[in-house]
Amino acid sequence: MRRLHHWPLDPGSRAARFALAEKGLDFDLEEERPWLRPEPLFRLNPAGGLPVLQDNGAAIAEMRPVLEYLEDAYPGQPLMPRGAVERAEVRRLMGWFELKYDGEVNAYLLHEKLEKRAQSLGAPDPQAIRDGRDHLRWHMDYLTGLLDERDGLAGPRFTFADIVGAAHLSCAD
Repeated sequence: MRRLHHWPLDPGSRAARFALAEKGLDFDLEEERPWLRPEPLFRLNPAGGLPVLQDNGAAIAEMRPVLEYLEDAYPGQPLMPRGAVERAEVRRLMGWFELKYDGEVNAYLLHEKLEKRAQSLGAPDPQAIRDGRDHLRWHMDYLTGLLDERDGLAGPRFTFADIVGAAHLSCAD
């Protein structure tokens, strides 16, 4: 049985869960708290990051490798387009969420509202929350513009770009 080591409020973990579900794959969940540096997690991924997917005796660590593995190992429900240009657009948007959105929205909202509480790091900073919300508005305008022209974030069909986007957006809720 596949096992996904995750933290429920980690966008990468959410993306892996969404992708497993979209592909119709059964899996068990193992909740982790990486800030506690659990030894079993570090045996699977020496960097200590999430998600980690255990499947067929392998441990695949971090969001992108997990998603790529799922696409390669279980191609029946494709989440990447076939064309090189279309695939590049999916990757661009995944990177946009991982770097730009995460740094400008999650770094403020997720950290202040959830991570601080979970890790006992003190009270949220109201200014940081306001800044994160301001950044979120800009990002939502950008996404709205994309969706005005396309059925999915990266083009005419549902892809990993939509999954990664949904994973990040759902953490800001």
